[in-house]
Amino acid sequence: HWVAVERDITERKRAEEALAKRERYLAALVEVQRRLLAETGAVLCDASIIEPLGRAAEASRAYMFENHLDEKGDLLASQRSEWCHPSIRPEMDNSALQNVSYLGSFSRWAQMMARGEIICGLVADFPESERVVLAAQGIVSLLVLPLLVNGRFAGFIGFDNCVEAKLWDPLEVDLLQAAASAIALFLERQQAEEALEQERQQLRQIITHAPVAMAMLDRELRYLAYSNQWLINYHLSNPDLIGRSHCEVIPDLKPE
Repeated sequence: HWVAVERDITERKRAEEALAKRERYLAALVEVQRRLLAETGAVLCDASIIEPLGRAAEASRAYMFENHLDEKGDLLASQRSEWCHPSIRPEMDNSALQNVSYLGSFSRWAQMMARGEIICGLVADFPESERVVLAAQGIVSLLVLPLLVNGRFAGFIGFDNCVEAKLWDPLEVDLLQAAASAIALFLERQQAEEALEQERQQLRQIITHAPVAMAMLDRELRYLAYSNQWLINYHLSNPDLIGRSHCEVIPDLKPE
């Protein structure tokens, strides 16, 4: 009888701990989404994005790396941001974590993450070439999640445990992958906006130098672009029309 009661209490405690863990991760995901909505700059350089994830994962460090190419076209990775537990030595200023080539010790990582696979395990079980680099940072176990942006391996977010050889369970991995997907989606949206703005700039340049009087207005009849000939033909002395109302600039001219 007492054994059954003790087992019941133990199972209930485990269920409560699992629920608390899930709620902790979900709260972190909500916070990450909130911070992404407010983000206006280079998200991979913003450590505040991964701070809630590092705390929820009870990690020693959490970080984001960005992929880029060298002059030969080889794929490199550089650390852009890091959150660190106060008791753990930061690695943000470690020059060895800048311009890291995947061709050497981490070719396995590049191949796996390009396929959308994660890197997870005890450092003691990793290949020696990887183990040397990771052990030098005091890492005992880690979890690394790829950032796939429009299908391209653009970087990764990672979590280190420097205190104990503890792995993240499947639920934790799924929730952290959801956060990685949110960051990747933000990067996709940001790239799309940058591409759209580039197209707008090109269109503005074409209109500006058009040999005829031409203007482009938005739905509220505010100027988006105009040609130099437009200024000349309509005797406009103020050349800065962007954002101004057409009705204000040329009250008597009906837009076509």
